[in-house]
Amino acid sequence: MTASLAAGLGPAPLGFAKAALRALQAGEAAGGDSRGKQSACLLVCSNVADDSSPPDLMIDLRVDDSPEPLLELSRLLELWWEG
Repeated sequence: MTASLAAGLGPAPLGFAKAALRALQAGEAAGGDSRGKQSACLLVCSNVADDSSPPDLMIDLRVDDSPEPLLELSRLLELWWEG
């Protein structure tokens, strides 16, 4: 599933992160969480090694207590990519 999602999405890990963000935005557009909006996060790791060691963290962005958490998460992702 990950391989098919990541295929042709652009530079890794940004392409995968943007696809995940689009999925979150689609969920919000379809009605979102009945409790409302407040926070969002995006965590992207590399593939897990065969030896049960933890995956390498590539992107770890979090937004807490925001009226528009997905907009803020999108802004942070762009800042992360530029930085």
